[in-house]
Amino acid sequence: MQTDLRHWPEPHRDATAWLTAPGVPVEAEVAAELRAGMFRRLESLLASALAILPVAVLAALRHPTASVQAWCVVTLAALLVRVTVVLALMRGRSPHLHRLGLGLTDLFIVTGILVCAMLGAGSYLVFAHEDVELALVAGLVAIAVSTSHSARSPGSPRLNIFQACVTMIPLAAGAVASGSPLLALFAVTLVPIHLLAIANISGQLHEDFVATIAARVENRRRALHCALTGLPNRACFRETLSASLRAAEPQRPVAVLCLDLDGFKGVNDALGHPAGDDLLQQVAVRLRDLAGPSHLAARLGGDEFAVILDGEGLSAAQVLAARLVAEIGRPFVVRGGHSVTIGASVGIAVAATAVADAAEGAAALVARADAALYAAKRGGKGTFRHHRDGTPQRIPA
Repeated sequence: MQTDLRHWPEPHRDATAWLTAPGVPVEAEVAAELRAGMFRRLESLLASALAILPVAVLAALRHPTASVQAWCVVTLAALLVRVTVVLALMRGRSPHLHRLGLGLTDLFIVTGILVCAMLGAGSYLVFAHEDVELALVAGLVAIAVSTSHSARSPGSPRLNIFQACVTMIPLAAGAVASGSPLLALFAVTLVPIHLLAIANISGQLHEDFVATIAARVENRRRALHCALTGLPNRACFRETLSASLRAAEPQRPVAVLCLDLDGFKGVNDALGHPAGDDLLQQVAVRLRDLAGPSHLAARLGGDEFAVILDGEGLSAAQVLAARLVAEIGRPFVVRGGHSVTIGASVGIAVAATAVADAAEGAAALVARADAALYAAKRGGKGTFRHHRDGTPQRIPA
């Protein structure tokens, strides 16, 4: 099984990064989705790579010259490396060549270009040897491979065009070197037309693909974020918490803080919903700032909020809870110029071991934090408590 396509790493080298960069400026999340497009349908890459094998075998049998034999050896080696990389990707592994400064994505790109270049070189050799039958086979394979690459990976048009060029230009040079006027005419007319068609197809597919991915990212963002506050919503909170719990361990615990506003309903009833919405937005800003970029702060609904501390234990959760209570207890100036003061109650729960059912584990952890929150409210509000062994224990703020 392949890993999540959105998490494929960026290329390490400038050249490979440029080849796979989108044709238009896009945000980082869209760029990641476009890059992931290279790794879809990896089975088809095996088929296009192995399509070169008959050309190499026939060339070795029909033309046992030093140049052809050398080309066959290099081609078989390139195919072996390419197939190994693709199979490793299909199994979710991440081979690296640290000494060359190549990461997973770089290795994938380089081996693809190498196989295309070897196909182009082989096409040149069979044309130069005036083997019309084998040249026809090589030409058909070259056209099929270059076309399939442009259609399979619309997220990287530069790479598609470059692979088509290293495949077709040597073929055209071999046709000219063959000495046949007909083949030379083929080379100087049809090959440029084919390359222009590849460029046009790649460009059009890329525009459509970028628009589709951008719309998908925006829809996902709207589905997983609160429209009022901009914070992640309950669905995003549960999804993130489940992912964190799958990797939880004693050295990397997961803490959840459930937070409820004290006195919000009174502000909402006295000053109206616009003032209440303004207050929720300001609370969200303070909550996001306190949680920081490394932790997730979410609005679960109404005046209920939550924070996930991934990799942090009880001590860090208590420190953050105390800061939340103090910060939200400071006055707010809401719409209409009214100064209001509310409070916050916080419940804490911590998980230090991974769970088999992440969704069930997330629900259980939130239930524990909720129980601690309700205990904090019953204890006088404006404080926080930790749920330990099913028994809420008060910790003075």
